[in-house]
Amino acid sequence: MIEKYLKKKIERYDIISFDIFDTLIERDVRVPTDIFKRIAESCFNTENERNAFWKNRVWAEQEARKNRTDGEVTLDEIYTKLLDKYDDSITEKLMQSEIREEIKACRPKNKLISVYKHAMLRGKKVYFISDMYLPKEVISELLSKCSVYEYEKLYVSNAYRANKVSGELFQIVCTENQLKKEDWLHIGDSFKADFKGARKSGISSILLYRKGLIKNRLCKFFKG
Repeated sequence: MIEKYLKKKIERYDIISFDIFDTLIERDVRVPTDIFKRIAESCFNTENERNAFWKNRVWAEQEARKNRTDGEVTLDEIYTKLLDKYDDSITEKLMQSEIREEIKACRPKNKLISVYKHAMLRGKKVYFISDMYLPKEVISELLSKCSVYEYEKLYVSNAYRANKVSGELFQIVCTENQLKKEDWLHIGDSFKADFKGARKSGISSILLYRKGLIKNRLCKFFKG
């Protein structure tokens, strides 16, 4: 049902953009911070050390975001905060472990992958736009793992110091590629970033409800 609905809406637009996490791909964990527990399991020997790392990783991201006013933080900035807790070599090991665990944990959301492939077959210009701290190269690898290879361009907020929530990242995509907003449809699962952020920029959007948030309704078309 959701595939048929989205494929029908896509027909009305020349430009299609997708959010990535929890839209095209997902992690095989209950909540994203469970990734930190996997890192702890692989890098520390005692339960106290593992619990400490999980708390420290959450703290480090909060600290990195505190004074950030220009978009998403980077993974490097998060792990720089952890230098208060661990030495350089351990911090580097932990960061590389996080990248490996993210790649291992990702899996495609097949119904949305089908929609993406339909857009490509129909000759649409497809962009991916993500508010995320992981490096662009890592997200590109995640997409490849999920059999997503062809697209116009991938935009990651931390590389541009702008995000979808503010609408600024959509505007950058628009300006760089000389896109017509009336020809553009964005699809994603975040109300603030994917629906409101796109709407602020004058772009039509479809909001996909997150699993378990609202039962018996898969998606809702808001604008366009």
